Amino acid sequence: MLLGSSRWYLPFRQQQQRYFAPSFQRCQDQSSLNYSATWRQTGNTKDDACPLQAPDPASYLKGFDEVPETALYKDAIQQALHLQAGHRILDVGCGTGTHIPKYSKLVGPTGNIVGVDISSSVIQEATRKYQSLDNVQFQVGNVYDLPFEANSFDVVKEDRVLEHIIRPWEAAQEMLRVTKPGGCLVIANPDFRSFTMDLPSQSQRWGELRRPPAELDFDFYELMAKLLYGVVPTLACHSSMGLQMPRLLRATGCQDIELQIFPLPFMGRENLEKIVPISYMARLSEANGAISQQERTLAMERLDWEGEDLFGVMNMYICRGVKPGASDTSTRPALGHAMYPNKPKPAPKHEVHIRVAKTPDDADLIEQARNLVNNEYATSDTGTTLSSTRLRPQDIQYMFENEELLMALDPETKELLGCIQVKFGGSLPLDSRDDDKNKQKDVVAEFTCLAVASDVAAVVTNANTQEVAIDRTVKAGSSKRGRGIGPALVRKAEAMARDKGATKMLLAIMCPAHGEKPPYKAWLEGYYKSLGYEYQSTMLLDFATDDNGKVVVDQLHEMYEPLHQLVQCNAILFDKQL
Repeated sequence: MLLGSSRWYLPFRQQQQRYFAPSFQRCQDQSSLNYSATWRQTGNTKDDACPLQAPDPASYLKGFDEVPETALYKDAIQQALHLQAGHRILDVGCGTGTHIPKYSKLVGPTGNIVGVDISSSVIQEATRKYQSLDNVQFQVGNVYDLPFEANSFDVVKEDRVLEHIIRPWEAAQEMLRVTKPGGCLVIANPDFRSFTMDLPSQSQRWGELRRPPAELDFDFYELMAKLLYGVVPTLACHSSMGLQMPRLLRATGCQDIELQIFPLPFMGRENLEKIVPISYMARLSEANGAISQQERTLAMERLDWEGEDLFGVMNMYICRGVKPGASDTSTRPALGHAMYPNKPKPAPKHEVHIRVAKTPDDADLIEQARNLVNNEYATSDTGTTLSSTRLRPQDIQYMFENEELLMALDPETKELLGCIQVKFGGSLPLDSRDDDKNKQKDVVAEFTCLAVASDVAAVVTNANTQEVAIDRTVKAGSSKRGRGIGPALVRKAEAMARDKGATKMLLAIMCPAHGEKPPYKAWLEGYYKSLGYEYQSTMLLDFATDDNGKVVVDQLHEMYEPLHQLVQCNAILFDKQL
């Protein structure tokens, strides 16, 4: 459980940055040397001499689509979608939408195609190109927070998006959320480790009269291996995403997972650049120290000399999964390799309606929320959080009045299934030794009081001591409790924070200051790590007293005054870049 103000957190962050900011900055600098990061920053790098200049997104997508072989790859994706008349399809990362006219014909006038992309310029171009198609719409959207209701689309598709984003599992969960039960999620990405070219030496040019000049007659395989080794592991956020997709869909909750491996061949130096921006990759490899400037120059000159005789291939992977909840999914033609055929199908996750508590009609939920936070334990998705009768009605009322309380409600019964508090607390200070005073600060948010109703009743005894006993009994109640609600609340809290301009989310797990860490607290740490939160440090929360021995508000926000009855505790601190 996290305390409700950033003020206690900031002094620790100042100390932490003083000791760790230099190494953190090195990590940041290193991680920026990849295709995904510089793609996002391409608007800031217009100098052709800049070794980290990324291709313009619209130009790269246009060039990729111009290579004849990519049409076969796009056709393979279309077959995996198995579009039918009347289908509603969401194209995540649609780009300029060269495939949209085909999709439009397949779904017909009763169907609908929605394309979303994070790039406003790309969306503008797609809208201009296909404004005559009545069943097609485009809009700017974030894959972590798609602006659509749950169960909205028959088919959701992405192509070469997950490789570039930091948290693909969260994105896949969000895409599955908007997919209808029985609908399919189709994702397609490359494995850059499979990229290879035919680069013969002199002895391998069997009977060929054309030979490279003496200065370019070297073992190109060895040089190319150095170049690729220096860039491929970190080229994108997830350079081998293609191979990871079946496992990703399994973890997301899909069933009937299938995988097709599609070799994407290309002929000619120009087509190579359009499929795999090798000039850019060479610059990254040089910047990473894998090859020298001279080696980069020689490699590019040799590729230019090979010209239209150059041949290469890279494996693309197309993976399809079905959202649980429909009885019959057998009408789709087989895609390729069936994955996990002997594994039991995952239980469907319950869909919930999440919104901010702020209307007068929500007033009756205040007591329900207090009881949920104080007495319920998230034994399914969110682990168990040490709690007792801590929060008073006025504490929940405070969250309510400040529109900080997110509630997960059963869409049919309106039962409160979970809640989370989201606060916004200024910015983290810069390292005092940092000379760059204009550097962007992190605007922070934090969440606390994450509680999810479960099918297990847990009763805390001796809450004010280090000995905490939990009695668990099976609870008779709705089967709609538990699965999927915790992550959904956290994702919604992060989306709410991003909408308000926050760039970092904070949380803390409270543990006794002495003795062993309760097992469920250790489990909770792993749970938050699985949601993308990184451990920062642990700090001791002590409670100052005045001359009369009375506890005074020190590091704790006044609204959490009941916490003063606790013993010393450790706050295990985590954060996540949004």
